[in-house]
Amino acid sequence: MKKLFSIIFVLLAQFTVYASLFISEAQAQSQQGYLTVTMANGQTFSLKDSDIEKMTFSTQPSGSLDHLWYVIGFDVADGQWNFSVPNSRIPLYTEDLGSGLLTYTGYFAGNGFKLVGESWVDQWGAWSNGDFVNYDGSDNIYVPTPGYYTIWLDTRNNRMWMEDGVTATAYGQISLIGSFNDWGGDLDLTRLPGVDSHDWSAEVTFAEDGEVKFRSDHDWTVNWGNNIFPSARGLNNGDNIPVKAGRYIVLFNDITGHYRFYDPANLNMETYQPLVIDDAMTVTPGETRVEFETYSEPTVQLCVGVSLPLVVDYDAVYEVSLRCGSNATVVVGTWNDTAAPDFGSIATSYLASVVQQFCGRAAVERQLDVVVTARVTVNNFPEVYTATTPITCLLPPIAYPEFVYFIGATDGWQNSEQRLQSPNFDGVYTGFVYCADPNGWGNEFKLQRRQGDWADDSQLNSNNLSTVYGDFTKGADNFIAANGEGVYYVELSLIDMTLYGKRIQNMNLVGSYNGWIVGDNTQQMTWDAEHYCFVKTGATLDNTEWKFAANDDWTINLGGSTDNLDFNAANLNANGTTVRLYPTRRDRDQIYCIVEQ
Repeated sequence: MKKLFSIIFVLLAQFTVYASLFISEAQAQSQQGYLTVTMANGQTFSLKDSDIEKMTFSTQPSGSLDHLWYVIGFDVADGQWNFSVPNSRIPLYTEDLGSGLLTYTGYFAGNGFKLVGESWVDQWGAWSNGDFVNYDGSDNIYVPTPGYYTIWLDTRNNRMWMEDGVTATAYGQISLIGSFNDWGGDLDLTRLPGVDSHDWSAEVTFAEDGEVKFRSDHDWTVNWGNNIFPSARGLNNGDNIPVKAGRYIVLFNDITGHYRFYDPANLNMETYQPLVIDDAMTVTPGETRVEFETYSEPTVQLCVGVSLPLVVDYDAVYEVSLRCGSNATVVVGTWNDTAAPDFGSIATSYLASVVQQFCGRAAVERQLDVVVTARVTVNNFPEVYTATTPITCLLPPIAYPEFVYFIGATDGWQNSEQRLQSPNFDGVYTGFVYCADPNGWGNEFKLQRRQGDWADDSQLNSNNLSTVYGDFTKGADNFIAANGEGVYYVELSLIDMTLYGKRIQNMNLVGSYNGWIVGDNTQQMTWDAEHYCFVKTGATLDNTEWKFAANDDWTINLGGSTDNLDFNAANLNANGTTVRLYPTRRDRDQIYCIVEQ
């Protein structure tokens, strides 16, 4: 019987002229969690069973999902029942964009109110049995006892309910502060009329995009923010609100912290975020393993189809992407039809380049995820379904290894942990090594193609290379760090068979906080020989951009990201007072740094 009532509700919800409809005019079929209703005239409607079962039974038309809702009536603001915003009609605030949940909290004296859309045709009121209904012939809503109440409106499932037991704090003044007024000279909001009102409003024009927050009594002790625009629940000490340029009626509720930047000229500015549903869709894999040395096809079929928990007459847009672990995702393409001949395909050469980008050029097995995303509209709301399938890729062997390894007098010729890298596997290596002579054997060293391997085809010594220059020289068999103990920047070319070394006399933190002065001795780092790192304590980075620069110039500099530093890369912006730079790749494949408070 519950399913029968649900079918009646769906049918009546789709038409304004509902009195002439009868259940005998429709056939219903449940398919994969969806209810498909086919009318006598051939029209088909489909809704999720889970959505239908959550709906409040009503014999009235369904509510609209594409406009704002407002609270209005004797209990609201000036009590005048007109459409003036905000003095008579207050927009509900967004609680959750993904679910379409709207809310409002205030004092209701028991004199009556309703919810209304952009006209009286769309309204929520009371039915004769006390239920809340979305019907333009409904009665006013009366609370049983004067007090604070919260209204909830679930626009996705067309439900309204109220909660009592709300408490409120009295604030003397609420103000808006932000980039538009250089974070000073608060813009005071005006308390709206009404009994024990906790609603505030002001008109403001933002000349450009910026950030703002709300605060109480011109003080930061209690302040509200969030990273959502134009409406959300503000959190105490939350993120700055990213506002867009324009003219707004700003509304704020100091009981809940909800805010809304209301633009009368753009009432549909609010974008409902899609509901992301994982594991609700399955994907049929294509190729599950590609060995590029023997694979001869010009394209690789990553997937051949998907199964959506939807009826067939729903249109969807499918996006296929590649992802490796936590790395960024590369979009392969988008399709409107899984029956397309090229659905989920990628050029073989492009797949190889993606593997190299994510995983490097080494000839080892790499597993990537094929991610399929389907975007579809259900019940007037966008929803997103995702599914993944793995693919294993093996690049062909390469002529040059990714790393060569330093071994020498530094640690008594015991290990080859320090390493140089050829990121493009092209035989050109760069990096840093620490040369020392704790045993009095001379600052000598060799390089190995394979870590710890002394075979002739692995060793690189003074007899193998044609040119050694800079601060390195040739010995009888070994290389010599001619400038004494210290850290050296190294360039090795197995193409030209050359080796270059440059002693790092100093390593500085350089940034906007010190005017980008590379020779600022106050920001020099100290070498920690025990932990193979440069250290700076008492740094004053202050959320500014900065880099590492060696030898008082920009010839050797490091930037990018703290966990994977690179030469001549972008500025860093990590903040802290203690910085440790690990340049030798002794314990990781990457040059990296640690920034701590």
